[in-house]
Amino acid sequence: MNQPRSLTASATVVRGTLWNIAGRVLPLLVALAATPLLVASLGLARWGIFALALSLVGMFGIFDLGIGRALTRMVADRLGAERLDGDAADAAAEDAAARDAAGAVLTGLALLAGLGVVAGLASAAGAWAYTGVLDLPGPLRYEVLWALLVLSAAAPLVLVNAALWGVLAAHQRFAGANLVNLPILALYYLGPLAALQAWDSLVAATAVLVACRAAMTIAYWRLCLHALPALRHARADRSAAGALLRQGAWITVANVLWPITQHLDRFIIAARLSAEAAAHYATPFDLVIRIAVLGQALLASAFPALATALASDADAGPGAAGRLFRHSVLGIAAMVLPPCLASILFADLLLAAWLGPAFAHEAAPAMRWLAAGVVLFALDGVVASLIDGAGRSARNALLAAGELVLYLPVLLIVLDDFGIAGAAIVWTARALATAALRTRLAIGVYPALAPEVRALAPALAAGLLGLATALAMAPLSPWLRLAGAVLLPLPAAWLAWRHGLTHGERRAVMARLVRRLRLR
Repeated sequence: MNQPRSLTASATVVRGTLWNIAGRVLPLLVALAATPLLVASLGLARWGIFALALSLVGMFGIFDLGIGRALTRMVADRLGAERLDGDAADAAAEDAAARDAAGAVLTGLALLAGLGVVAGLASAAGAWAYTGVLDLPGPLRYEVLWALLVLSAAAPLVLVNAALWGVLAAHQRFAGANLVNLPILALYYLGPLAALQAWDSLVAATAVLVACRAAMTIAYWRLCLHALPALRHARADRSAAGALLRQGAWITVANVLWPITQHLDRFIIAARLSAEAAAHYATPFDLVIRIAVLGQALLASAFPALATALASDADAGPGAAGRLFRHSVLGIAAMVLPPCLASILFADLLLAAWLGPAFAHEAAPAMRWLAAGVVLFALDGVVASLIDGAGRSARNALLAAGELVLYLPVLLIVLDDFGIAGAAIVWTARALATAALRTRLAIGVYPALAPEVRALAPALAAGLLGLATALAMAPLSPWLRLAGAVLLPLPAAWLAWRHGLTHGERRAVMARLVRRLRLR
């Protein structure tokens, strides 16, 4: 079996995507159920800080130096180098390739563990400074400080987990990885809720988050030993260290800037307005951004395939990278657009049922705009993955730097006059501009992408029009909004079918549907 064709097969990407969706969506359902209980247990101000703590865990990724994603590419390359024909592969050559891969993995783990310690120390230092600017009473300020200090211990675990996930992704071991994620990510919310019954403190809640990360590290390591037994006797590879750092250098810049642009707004809101305003912004943001996990589930599986297709287009099949890009955009749009439209149209009703009418009154306007931006954010991820897969991460990094320079001043200006709704509008406008600019950059990297983008353009334009219409329909009656939820996605779906798929692909889809109906 030809290795590049296997890595870029649609069936491989689909299987990985389904497991990744399960690993993200099921814990989300737990989070939705547990959040009202956590808000009630913590109170609005402490819940706002806890939401910031969850964001801080994600921001530890800025110290990754791009090694997690670079390691995915390196392991796949080393394992595939001696196995272009799996039936005739030489056992000694496979063992040598496995040892090389294991050495690279061990090196990556060592690098990230050290960087994680640095990240934890930086987080602890930042906790002292940040709690000093929060408008909180003395006892609560002390509690918040210690909670953030405890959370800083998770930094090495977060970075090591990123490397271990990269190893599992290179081996397409998404099933085992997500079977680990399901209970541990559910405990991210259930664990703090249980801990608060014994000790009513943010420190207890954040200690549980650290314990969850430690359990994930142990489980991932056992899976990696099963996927790559050579890890048991591996030695660090100095040459791999240099290669990982070179490949991750520009990814590093993007990894530093991306979490900042995604999460810094809520920290600014808490400091400039109040912890309650941060809760009204962060809670709907965290709700709608979870819709994007559907797209991220696909990207986690598609990225290795895109990287392989771009590295060896002839072996992967003619036009494989463009085909994978187009299919990924269509798949993400199909998964993300309908729930985001529903979130825009029913933001007030959803939040009122979830957290009460008073909370909904404050948070619903921001939620509508953020839901529109999530569609653009999810689609932009495909373009960013293609650029990274082509080894042109410098372009992503420079774009992220430009975003930050423009985004923060505009946010500060808008925040004083328009509050959290203005912050949400700015976030969505930034997502639109970034997606458009990054697509232009991607075409420069891979010119064969241009016809694929043109084929997708009608459906994407119809989707944007649907989002704008949904925003305009927000004041209407619930029944009219329900009609909009049903009708607004249809033009984009029709144009995606007619223009986003080739004639042969449409025939293949119809033939597959007919076969399934006959089996029933």
